[in-house]
Amino acid sequence: MKPDDLERQIGRQPLREIPPGWREPILKAARQAALRSCPARPDRLAPWRRAVLALLDRRPSALLWPSPTAWAALAAAWIGILAAQLAMREPAPAAPAREASVPARALLLARLEQQRLLARWSEPFESPALAPTKPAPPKPRSEARRRIGFA
Repeated sequence: MKPDDLERQIGRQPLREIPPGWREPILKAARQAALRSCPARPDRLAPWRRAVLALLDRRPSALLWPSPTAWAALAAAWIGILAAQLAMREPAPAAPAREASVPARALLLARLEQQRLLARWSEPFESPALAPTKPAPPKPRSEARRRIGFA
């Protein structure tokens, strides 16, 4: 039998439905075979990416393994704290107060004073001329006076 004849014979046969119980095991076996045939290259991934992929590969409940109830309670407590914080928030003021603003003239005077002080401080410092001091007379050397005492 030639390959063309075989293809024609197979093409003439009606397609049958796969039994419902077979679908999941077949797909699971195909996924596992695909993973085995072309594995991801973990040597090319950064260590933190490998760790993230390993965590995502497991079930989410594995992340909460020690005590899922405690994690759920902690999440509920944080949600309660957030809700209380939002409920106690004070409303924002409607409009800014005009009386508290500084007049433009006062701002201008303050800026001019600042510039004057900056100019004064940036000038070189001139110290008054000091009279030269007289050198101190030489003191006697203390080597001759040194006592060696034995108690």
